[in-house]
Formats: sequence, structure tokens, C-alpha cells
Amino acid sequence: MTVDITILEAEKRPVNAVADHVEVKSVVQVRIAESENITACILSDPDYSWSDRILAEQFSN
Repeated sequence: MTVDITILEAEKRPVNAVADHVEVKSVVQVRIAESENITACILSDPDYSWSDRILAEQFSN
């Protein structure tokens, strides 16, 4: 799967793209593609929802 994003008014509203801790500033077009050879296993705790986990991660000390 591939998603293309084109910034319509890049000079008025600059857009930065970030992937894998690499930032590219003032992009005018971005193509996002799914890797076909990399997989990940996501584990979850049935006692906590995704939103609870995200809030805890973002706002933990």
C-alpha cells in the first residue's frame, strides 16, 4: 500500500515530515509506503485500553 500526500500551499503553511526519528523540513510532497518484508508483533494488556496506554506513555514522569 502506498499513500501520496501533496502540500497545496507549502509556501504559506510549511509542513515537516518525520519517520523513524528523521525529520525533513518544508516538504511539498510525501510518499508513504508499507514495507512488505518487515513485521511486528504488538502485545496488549486486556486490562488497559489503547487510549489508557497512550495517555500513560505521554504523561508519565
